[in-house]
Amino acid sequence: MGGRGKRTNGQVKPGFMLRLLPYRTFLRTFRYVPRLAVSLVIRNRQGAVLLTRRAIPPSPGSWHMPGGFLLKGETIRQCIKRIFQRELNSGLRKNRCVFFDGR
Repeated sequence: MGGRGKRTNGQVKPGFMLRLLPYRTFLRTFRYVPRLAVSLVIRNRQGAVLLTRRAIPPSPGSWHMPGGFLLKGETIRQCIKRIFQRELNSGLRKNRCVFFDGR
């Protein structure tokens, strides 16, 4: 459960198993600190967007864009690679990152 990564000097490194908090405990963390969410919009050459089915709460079984939260000491690019690997079980071959704040 969770992705692999080892923390060294605040950085996430390959090889260490990240543990996920129980869902209710995870929700309580929002009371204490803001969390940066990252969603991946993955399009093919025809412009179709990839959706996956959620396996975990909230809303297991619903369609969504792959995503997750930035971990402490992780860059946004590292976060994108980790989410891509965890959710799609694949590595990035070619990518173009576009950042926006959703406002």
